[in-house]
Amino acid sequence: MCDRDFRPGWWVIPTLAIEAAVVAVAMVGCAVKPAKAQATVVCGEYVAMAAALRAHGEAPVFRGLDVRGFVAEAWASPGGRWTWLSAAPDGRACLVAAGEAGGPIALEPEERQG
Repeated sequence: MCDRDFRPGWWVIPTLAIEAAVVAVAMVGCAVKPAKAQATVVCGEYVAMAAALRAHGEAPVFRGLDVRGFVAEAWASPGGRWTWLSAAPDGRACLVAAGEAGGPIALEPEERQG
Protein backbone atom coordinates (compact mmCIF):
# COMPACT_ATOMS: atom_id res chain seq x y z
CA MET A 1 0.00 0.00 0.00
CA CYS A 2 1.48 3.38 -0.96
CA ASP A 3 0.80 6.75 0.72
CA ARG A 4 -1.73 7.92 -1.84
CA ASP A 5 -3.91 4.91 -1.11
CA PHE A 6 -4.11 5.84 2.60
CA ARG A 7 -7.63 6.51 3.75
CA PRO A 8 -8.09 7.58 7.37
CA GLY A 9 -10.75 5.72 9.24
CA TRP A 10 -12.86 6.57 12.27
CA TRP A 11 -9.90 5.92 14.57
CA VAL A 12 -7.93 9.02 13.45
CA ILE A 13 -9.89 11.59 15.48
CA PRO A 14 -9.76 9.72 18.85
CA THR A 15 -6.05 9.02 18.31
CA LEU A 16 -5.33 12.70 17.64
CA ALA A 17 -7.36 13.67 20.70
CA ILE A 18 -5.39 11.27 22.91
CA GLU A 19 -2.09 12.55 21.52
CA ALA A 20 -3.16 16.16 22.14
CA ALA A 21 -4.17 15.28 25.70
CA VAL A 22 -0.81 13.59 26.36
CA VAL A 23 1.06 16.63 25.00
CA ALA A 24 -1.09 19.00 27.09
CA VAL A 25 -0.47 16.99 30.28
CA ALA A 26 3.26 16.90 29.55
CA MET A 27 3.35 20.65 29.02
CA VAL A 28 1.45 21.33 32.24
CA GLY A 29 3.69 18.90 34.11
CA CYS A 30 6.78 20.74 32.94
CA ALA A 31 5.33 24.14 33.80
CA VAL A 32 4.43 23.28 37.39
CA LYS A 33 7.28 23.85 39.82
CA PRO A 34 7.49 21.97 43.10
CA ALA A 35 6.85 23.98 46.23
CA LYS A 36 9.97 25.08 48.05
CA ALA A 37 10.34 24.61 51.75
CA GLN A 38 9.76 27.88 53.50
CA ALA A 39 11.64 28.62 56.65
CA THR A 40 11.65 31.70 58.79
CA VAL A 41 15.10 33.23 58.98
CA VAL A 42 15.73 34.99 62.27
CA CYS A 43 18.35 37.72 61.95
CA GLY A 44 19.17 40.89 63.82
CA GLU A 45 21.93 42.83 65.47
CA TYR A 46 24.40 40.53 67.18
CA VAL A 47 24.29 42.51 70.43
CA ALA A 48 20.51 42.18 70.69
CA MET A 49 20.52 38.47 69.83
CA ALA A 50 23.28 37.76 72.36
CA ALA A 51 21.33 39.63 75.04
CA ALA A 52 18.22 37.57 74.27
CA LEU A 53 20.17 34.31 74.52
CA ARG A 54 21.71 35.37 77.83
CA ALA A 55 18.23 36.25 79.12
CA HIS A 56 17.19 32.67 78.35
CA GLY A 57 20.12 31.25 80.30
CA GLU A 58 22.45 30.48 77.41
CA ALA A 59 26.12 31.41 77.20
CA PRO A 60 28.66 31.10 74.36
CA VAL A 61 30.57 27.81 74.49
CA PHE A 62 32.29 27.82 71.10
CA ARG A 63 33.36 30.47 68.61
CA GLY A 64 35.04 30.01 65.23
CA LEU A 65 35.96 32.28 62.32
CA ASP A 66 35.41 31.23 58.69
CA VAL A 67 37.32 32.42 55.62
CA ARG A 68 34.68 35.05 54.77
CA GLY A 69 35.03 36.74 58.16
CA PHE A 70 31.82 35.30 59.58
CA VAL A 71 31.82 34.08 63.15
CA ALA A 72 30.01 30.85 64.03
CA GLU A 73 28.98 30.61 67.67
CA ALA A 74 27.47 27.84 69.71
CA TRP A 75 25.50 28.89 72.78
CA ALA A 76 24.25 26.48 75.44
CA SER A 77 22.40 26.48 78.72
CA PRO A 78 23.04 24.18 81.70
CA GLY A 79 19.62 22.62 81.03
CA GLY A 80 20.66 21.42 77.56
CA ARG A 81 19.16 24.10 75.35
CA TRP A 82 21.50 25.19 72.54
CA THR A 83 21.68 27.72 69.71
CA TRP A 84 24.01 28.24 66.74
CA LEU A 85 24.50 31.78 65.46
CA SER A 86 26.31 33.07 62.42
CA ALA A 87 27.53 36.64 62.80
CA ALA A 88 28.62 38.77 59.85
CA PRO A 89 31.46 41.29 59.98
CA ASP A 90 28.91 44.14 59.81
CA GLY A 91 27.42 43.19 63.20
CA ARG A 92 24.33 41.34 61.97
CA ALA A 93 23.70 37.80 63.14
CA CYS A 94 21.34 35.02 62.08
CA LEU A 95 20.08 32.02 63.96
CA VAL A 96 21.35 28.89 62.19
CA ALA A 97 19.83 26.20 64.41
CA ALA A 98 18.46 25.72 67.90
CA GLY A 99 17.28 22.81 69.97
CA GLU A 100 17.10 21.01 73.27
CA ALA A 101 18.75 18.06 75.00
CA GLY A 102 22.26 19.11 74.07
CA GLY A 103 25.34 18.23 76.01
CA PRO A 104 29.07 17.68 75.73
CA ILE A 105 30.37 14.57 74.00
CA ALA A 106 32.79 12.40 75.95
CA LEU A 107 35.48 11.58 73.42
CA GLU A 108 37.83 8.63 73.54
CA PRO A 109 41.52 9.65 73.82
CA GLU A 110 42.21 8.85 70.14
CA GLU A 111 39.28 11.05 69.06
CA ARG A 112 40.57 14.03 71.04
CA GLN A 113 43.71 14.22 68.92
CA GLY A 114 41.63 15.10 65.82
